[in-house]
Amino acid sequence: MNPTHTQRLTRLSPLLLLPVLLASCYEGSSSDSANATEAVGTDTSPTDASGSVDPDAPPPAPTGGMPTAVECDETGAPDTIDCLYERIIDDGLQTVEEVIPLLPEDMRTALFLMEESRSRHQASREFPRVILYGDDSRLIFSMSTTPTDPLYETLELVELQDDGSFKFRQLDMDTDPPHLAEDDVACQGCHSPRPRLIWGQYRTWPGSYELGPSNTQAQLELQQRLPERFGSLIVKDYDASPPAWSVEVWNFQQNRLMMRHHAQLAKASSAYTLRMRYRLAGSACEGDYDATGDLMAELGLSPEDTRADLLFGEINASTDIDWYGGGGSVGEVLVDVAAIDLLYHDHDEELETIVAPYIDALSPMYSLSHEYYDAYEGLLPFDIPAELNGVSAGSDGGYNGYGGNYGGLRLRGYLGAFDRTPPLYSGLDHEDIKARYCDHIADQLASL
Repeated sequence: MNPTHTQRLTRLSPLLLLPVLLASCYEGSSSDSANATEAVGTDTSPTDASGSVDPDAPPPAPTGGMPTAVECDETGAPDTIDCLYERIIDDGLQTVEEVIPLLPEDMRTALFLMEESRSRHQASREFPRVILYGDDSRLIFSMSTTPTDPLYETLELVELQDDGSFKFRQLDMDTDPPHLAEDDVACQGCHSPRPRLIWGQYRTWPGSYELGPSNTQAQLELQQRLPERFGSLIVKDYDASPPAWSVEVWNFQQNRLMMRHHAQLAKASSAYTLRMRYRLAGSACEGDYDATGDLMAELGLSPEDTRADLLFGEINASTDIDWYGGGGSVGEVLVDVAAIDLLYHDHDEELETIVAPYIDALSPMYSLSHEYYDAYEGLLPFDIPAELNGVSAGSDGGYNGYGGNYGGLRLRGYLGAFDRTPPLYSGLDHEDIKARYCDHIADQLASL
C-alpha cells in the first residue's frame, strides 16, 4: 500500500530537500528577468546581511519544467515551427495541402473548427477555419478552408516555449520558396505585445463549430467536400474518449497552456518574493477575488496577459484582470502556485502538515510531492494521467480530463470564496483546515 502524504511527511529523506540546480531563466520583460536569475525549486533563496532569508528579495525565475529544444528529426513528424519549416523547404513543398500530412498523427486527430473568426482567416459554416493542436498542444496549426480567401495558402502557427511564453509566426506557402515570418509583430495587434492565446471564458466560445451528435458523419462529409484541407485529417468515432474534433476538448487544452503561461509570468516577476508567496496564499482566506487580483497586478500581470477572451484592442482601464477557462481561474491557480512553492521551495513543514489531507485526496489524480515539484521545476502539474483523459468533473470524483486541465488544490475556492465541497474533498473538516491554514499564514506574514 502506498503511504498517504501525511505518512510521507514523517519519512522524508534529507536528500529530498536538496536543491535541484536549474540553468535557464524566463525571457520576459527586462525589468523582471534582470532581477531573476535562478529557478524557484532550488535552495538559493536570497539572504540579507545576517544570513537570514530576505522576504522581499527578488526571486529565482522558473525555466518551465518542459523538454528543452532538440535538433530536428529528419524522419519523424516535426513538432516545432522551425522544424516544420525546415522540412517544408527540404521537401520542396509549395501548398498547405502538401504540409498537412507532415504533422503528427495526434495533431491530425485533435482539432476544432470555427464558423466565425476574428483572425485574418475567413470562416463560415460552409468553409470553417481549422485549428489543429494535438495531445500536448505544444504546436498549434491553423488554416483557412475558403478557396477564395487571400490567405488560403497562409498558415498561422503558435508554439509553446519552454519558458511558458508563446511563439507566433505566419507561414506563407504562396511564395517561392515559402516564407516564414521572422517575428510576431503581425500578431501583436490582436494577441497583445506579450502574445498569448485568444479564447473565450468557459462555455462562451462565439463562432465555434461543434459537430454535435452526428460528429463522425460530419467529419466524413467535410473530408469528401473539402479534400484539400480535410483529406489528410483523421476521422475519429464520436463516442471515443475524448471525442474528436471537439471545441470543449480544446478549451481544456488551451486552459492548461494559459495557466502555465500566467504562472511562469508571475514566478518570473521581481515581486514574487517570499512575502508575496505568503500574501498570495493568504488571499485564499479573504473570500474575495479582488484580493488576489490586486496581487496579480503587483506581479506585473495585466488584463493584456490574462484576458484570453479579449483581443488586445478591446482591453481598457476598467477590464477585470481575472479569467476563467473551465479549469480554475488565473487567480485561483496562482494561489495554488504560491502555496506549493511555500511547501516545496520554502519548506514550510507546518503548512505542509495542514494541507496534507488535501494532497492525500488528490493522490488518485496526481501526487504532489518534493519529487514531483522538482520534476516540474516549481510549476503545478498541468497534466493528468492518460488513463483519466475524458473523465468528467464532479460525479466521478472531480477529475477534469482531456489530457491537460488543472484540477488541483483550489485553495482560494474551497477555503475562501465557494460554499461547497468538491467530491475529492468530501469527509474533510474544511473549517478546521481553513482556520489552521489562515492562522499560520497570518503568523508567517507577521514574522517577516
